[in-house]
Amino acid sequence: MKKIYKRVRGYVIVPSLETNIYLLHVLYLALLIIYPIAVEDLGFPQSFLTVLLAFFILFTMFLPDRINYLVLIVGTVAIVYLFFYMEQQYDVYSFYYFIKSVLLFLLAVSIFTAMVLEIIKSEISLRLLYLSIDCYLMLGLCFSFLLRSMHFIDPSSLNFPVSDEFNHIYMAFIVLTSTGLGDLLPTTLPTKAVVILNGLLGQIYLTFFAAVIVGKFLAKSMKSS
Repeated sequence: MKKIYKRVRGYVIVPSLETNIYLLHVLYLALLIIYPIAVEDLGFPQSFLTVLLAFFILFTMFLPDRINYLVLIVGTVAIVYLFFYMEQQYDVYSFYYFIKSVLLFLLAVSIFTAMVLEIIKSEISLRLLYLSIDCYLMLGLCFSFLLRSMHFIDPSSLNFPVSDEFNHIYMAFIVLTSTGLGDLLPTTLPTKAVVILNGLLGQIYLTFFAAVIVGKFLAKSMKSS
């Protein structure tokens, strides 16, 4: 299985791009984050978003250097689901939309976990910097899909309509970065708890992993001296 994974990964991720793989993932991720604006304001077709998201998931599945079965399984199910229910999944009031949100949440959590382990094991390099940024963005996506799923279950849990999809991403990242909660607010105890956890993990990530990276840099400096 590991040999098959390496072979397929070689087709998905070109060897010459291996060093900048996480930078490319960050740029791809940034494109997906702002794409809802293009759909709502510029009238881009949602079917194109499906294809874009499917390629992103495929790229994400083979992002880890070592095989991660959870990422592969969730990613495969998500891609199949996206194309099988291409029309139904965009109805924000349908159960298909909820399932898509849950699948994307599970994928974001699984790849975030894999990235954390990769950061801990990696040596100091430019690749580690890209990986750390990518991991931080994935943490924000974890909470955006979690908030979206909770909002579907209880439409009154947030102070904006379920149909405002970009607001879930916006809210997750402004809480993660401690920018504030001036316009979007949780209105129920479960969503308030998630918002607290979102903010705490954002600060823990910046503190802990900054220390990890600095520690790796100092250890490398001591070895070279």
